[in-house]
Formats: sequence, structure tokens, C-alpha cells
Amino acid sequence: MSRKILWVVLALATLVFTQAFGQALKDNPDYKKALELQAKADQAYAAGDYEQAYRYAEEAKQYSAKAEDYSSTLATRYRAANWLSLARQKLAEAEGLGAKTRYAEEHKQAVDNYAQAQVAFKAGQWEESIEYSKNVVAWLANVVPPSPEPVTVAEQPVFPEYYVVRLILDDRDCFNKIAGYSWVYNDRYEWRVLYEANKNVIRDPNNPHLIHPGQVFTIPSLRGEIRQGTYDPDGEYPRFGE
Repeated sequence: MSRKILWVVLALATLVFTQAFGQALKDNPDYKKALELQAKADQAYAAGDYEQAYRYAEEAKQYSAKAEDYSSTLATRYRAANWLSLARQKLAEAEGLGAKTRYAEEHKQAVDNYAQAQVAFKAGQWEESIEYSKNVVAWLANVVPPSPEPVTVAEQPVFPEYYVVRLILDDRDCFNKIAGYSWVYNDRYEWRVLYEANKNVIRDPNNPHLIHPGQVFTIPSLRGEIRQGTYDPDGEYPRFGE
């Protein structure tokens, strides 16, 4: 009876191993042999030949152990392949961020470790390959995109903010004429903007046609243009609207 119990334990152990690793080991010869011996052990056990069943079970156990080692190797190889793929991806990403020049030392170390990881992988040294691949990721951990180039804002022209009414005998100043100056609005039809802003300056707020030399008019920004200082007839000003 003790042998029966021992066989049942061995058979269950083999069955668990089969369920856990069968998919990965279906083409492994040791695994196939273990299944073959387990089948024979089942037949001997069913026939009441417990001694033979026990021997088959013991032999199956040995092949199962070999297959398990193989499975462990496969798992390590799979991990090594994944790490190598990740190292290759990180290296490509870093080079896309200009790491060759911006992080010259880190890039060199990463390239060297990646080459070592490939050599170790081809030699079946899975654990070493994993370590080299991890080094690649570590060396490139601080590689970040370059700071964006500062946006250069074109220097905006500056127009006068104040205008002193002049005495021009042949063509006297008026709101209409002032609005038409190129450095004011370059448009005579915008005279009402000036008028509304300077009603408090002229002597008769209800008569926009009556202005006098020496009066200082404010020139409001019409479309967000920059205005500073007082118009100087001898100065140079840009043409409004261009």
C-alpha cells in the first residue's frame, strides 16, 4: 500500500508539471519522454503491477526534472529577449532626441552595453545579456527632449502717442487730416476716434472742426499698435498699417 501511495504522489507531481509547462515544452524530447513513461506507469498501475509502475514513475520524474530545467532556460531566454528589445527601443528613442551629441558619454556607454548584450545573447548567456540590457536603459534614463527654441517675436514698430497741433498755413491741421497721417491711422475716415478721445482738449467739444495750434491730442491705439512719446516732425516714423 505504501508503494501505491508513493506512486500516486509521483503521478500527481508529474501531472502538475505537465499542466504548468506543457504548452512551452510540447516539442521538448525530455518532456515527451516523461509523458510516455507516465502513460506506461498508468498502464502498469491499472494492471496491478505496482513495482513496474513505480519504476516508470521514477524514470518519468527524472525526465520531468530535465524538462523543467529546459523550461527555466526558455523563460530566462525569453526575459533576455524582452530586455534586449527594450534596450534597442530606448537606444533608438535616445538617438532620436540627439543623444549622440547632447549626451555623448551616456550614449557611448549605452551603445557599448547594447553590443555586449547582443554578444551575450548569441552565446546563450541569458542572465549576462539581461544585465547589459538593463545597463543600456539605466545609462539613457536621463535623456530628455531638448528645450524648445525660444520663439522670436518680431520687434513691433512704435508710433507716436501724442500729437501737438501745428500751424500750417496752406493746409491747416484738423482731425480729418491728422487721422490721415501715415504714422497716425493712415486713414482720414478714422478722424472720429481722435475726436472722441480729445473732446476735453478742444475749446468747443461739440465742434470738431475748431482746433488750435499747440493743443496736445492723444492718439489712441486703433488696432493694438504700440504708441509712445510725442510726434516729432524731424523724427522718422513707420507707416501705419504696414
